[in-house]
Amino acid sequence: IFFEQINKRITRWVKYFFFRKQFLAEAALSQFSLECGYINSGRILVDRAIAEVLRHTGAPAAAMYENVGEDYRCLQQRGNRIFPKRLAMDDPACVRLRANLTETRLDELDSALGADGLAFPVALRGGVIEVLVLARRPGELYTPKERELLLRLTHQVGTSLHAMYVSRTHAFVTEVADGMLPSSE
Repeated sequence: IFFEQINKRITRWVKYFFFRKQFLAEAALSQFSLECGYINSGRILVDRAIAEVLRHTGAPAAAMYENVGEDYRCLQQRGNRIFPKRLAMDDPACVRLRANLTETRLDELDSALGADGLAFPVALRGGVIEVLVLARRPGELYTPKERELLLRLTHQVGTSLHAMYVSRTHAFVTEVADGMLPSSE
């Protein structure tokens, strides 16, 4: 029992020492997932999400697309890769994201996003409201744990964006009900 406890502590210390950067990145992205619900501006939320993902994954580029009905419009992109300004609703990556609601490897598809990277759905109630796209890191794949964390992060971003929408709608309805908006007469 004594040696087992020592072995566990040494193993934990060795893992932390050799994988410290990965532990810190995972902790930072997990913390940002918690903070998403307390950001009041959709623009700031998207901006911070892309910045945090780039900083903590080492991705060379990232973009966020918004579903605008007839297609997906690029809200923001950063990094050393140029993403298309618009994606067709029936782009193979968008179709797969809507069908599976999980991350999609771009190298398996003939998408306008290119063949190098991953796309994650920002989904809410079975619909993809936004798409997060990450370029592939040079010579390195994203680990299953990173992909799981990014999927959780995009879910939290979607929930937060929906909460902002509901809050604005509630405020508008309250103003109308209280007669605070001018009539159209």
